[in-house]
Amino acid sequence: RLLQCLRESDHAGRIGGDEFVVLAPVCDEATADRRAERLQRELRQLATERGWPIGFSIGVVVLNQPPANADAAIALADAQMYRAKQGGKDRICLAVAG
Repeated sequence: RLLQCLRESDHAGRIGGDEFVVLAPVCDEATADRRAERLQRELRQLATERGWPIGFSIGVVVLNQPPANADAAIALADAQMYRAKQGGKDRICLAVAG
C-alpha cells in the first residue's frame, strides 16, 4: 500500500530508529509536496486501522543541484523533519536547496 505512493524510479529505506528516507529523482516542489501529503495520508490511515496512536512528521527537500553525496541530501531532509516535529509534529516541512 505504501509502495503505491512511490514511482519505479524512487528509492525508500530505513535510516535508523523511526526514520525513513525516500529519494525521488526528478521531482519539482509542487510534486514533492503532493507526494509527501499522499504518503502522510496513507501512513495516518494505516495507523488508524491498526490503532497506533502516532503521527508522522515529514521533511522534504527539493534539490536543484546534485548534493555532494547522499549523506548531505539526507541531512537536509532530516533538518526539515526536525523542523516539522518542533512545529507541532504530524506535519510536513519542505525546503528548496541548491
